Amino acid sequence: MTLLPVVGLDRLTDDAVRVVFEVPAEARGGYRYLPGQHVTVRLELDGVEARRAYSLCAAPYGDAGRATLSIAVKELGPGGFGQIASSKLAVGDRVDVLPPAGRFVLQEGDEHVGIVAGSGVTPVLAMAEVALARGDRFTLIYGNRTASSVMFLEELADLKDRYAERLMVLHVLSREPREAPLLTGRVDAERLPGLLDAVSPGPDAHYYLCGPMAMVDGAKAVLAERGVQRGHVHFELFHAEDAPPPAAYAETAKVLAEGDVDVTVTLGGRRTQLAMSQDDDSVLAAVLKARPDTPYSCTGGVCGTCRAKIVRGEVAMAHDYALEPEEKAEGFVLACQSRPLTPAVELDFDA
Repeated sequence: MTLLPVVGLDRLTDDAVRVVFEVPAEARGGYRYLPGQHVTVRLELDGVEARRAYSLCAAPYGDAGRATLSIAVKELGPGGFGQIASSKLAVGDRVDVLPPAGRFVLQEGDEHVGIVAGSGVTPVLAMAEVALARGDRFTLIYGNRTASSVMFLEELADLKDRYAERLMVLHVLSREPREAPLLTGRVDAERLPGLLDAVSPGPDAHYYLCGPMAMVDGAKAVLAERGVQRGHVHFELFHAEDAPPPAAYAETAKVLAEGDVDVTVTLGGRRTQLAMSQDDDSVLAAVLKARPDTPYSCTGGVCGTCRAKIVRGEVAMAHDYALEPEEKAEGFVLACQSRPLTPAVELDFDA
């Protein structure tokens, strides 16, 4: 457990606050991150451990000055960390924050396009800061409901003042009319082609999609139609709609009904063998009983924190929103979504 002190709290919108943590000198190495990565906040809610993943919304700290981590937290309802951050958290409080993780990060290249909605701007803001500072071009297509719900409005304006020739920001509002019809409505598959035509990205631009599943899927389809290389399209979901699991997932119940499954994991260079029973909802749930240090956050197949490689045996996943096709082809799975299809399974979390 690493408790980081809160050194800053800033109201971003009516329902969102920026929380700034200071990283002590002895922990700096373990909390270095790439623009776009996230941290997981670990806390106890109603006597049960809960974890919430939040993208880091500022450029990584350097070797000089204070080392800080900044996250943006929205209040989504009563009882969660959002409510705590919004109404109870104070400067000086200490919060259990796990080290940065995630593969949704800024790529090498000289042109970048962010297509985001709502709090999906959080990781892309950090990417924009770093890309612009190193001389790249950055375009942000940013969807929100109203002008008052736009997060980081002042930060984006400051970046525009500093990098006027290399930064373009298009604010698209779904519940407030704007002068340009193109900027009124949702950032969806119908409106996005016109928005992209307006900014005219080059053929080698990298695209960063972050927001609701419907927006991300629509943007991926539009970019594919426009011939954008799949390797230049990067995405992260903040929420995924419920969908039925694939047929193969039902087969896992038959395997577990025949007896406990032998599960072996490699984590932190150490191998652990354990038994998974019918009472375990997922491979992750079984592994946590023996290895509470196993990385995870959302448990919904969205963040990718529990990514591991299958070394032996087979599993079926209920959902796999965080994995690219190439990763699945190489044998990577999400432990939180996996259940066994064979009597023995081995996973490598270090791969």
